[in-house]
Amino acid sequence: MNPLYRGLAEMSKWLSGRRDAPRLTLRRAMMALGVALMTDILQLFSGALGWFGWDQCLDLLAMLVLSRLIGFHLLFLPTFLLDVLPLADDLPSWTACVVVVCLWRWRKGSPDGRS
Repeated sequence: MNPLYRGLAEMSKWLSGRRDAPRLTLRRAMMALGVALMTDILQLFSGALGWFGWDQCLDLLAMLVLSRLIGFHLLFLPTFLLDVLPLADDLPSWTACVVVVCLWRWRKGSPDGRS
């Protein structure tokens, strides 16, 4: 099996195994917001340097860390893909995504996001 396919299969298995989001506490939400802010700030300031692949590595790392902190959400995928567009990577997309996901889970009725 191709190593790329094996890696994608492992990541898919890891993400699908965590269907239940971890308990969303205020501490986890603040840590996730900090990770998202740092990712957006690093991408904003490193975008002018033109390092090939740096933004994509940051996006992948942010998606994995945020998935561990607040649980995987489908909004992470469009956010990951949005940063590929030339001017869209200057927007604070990870910060907005984390805010939306946390508010969405809290609004569902319970702090941990489970009904």
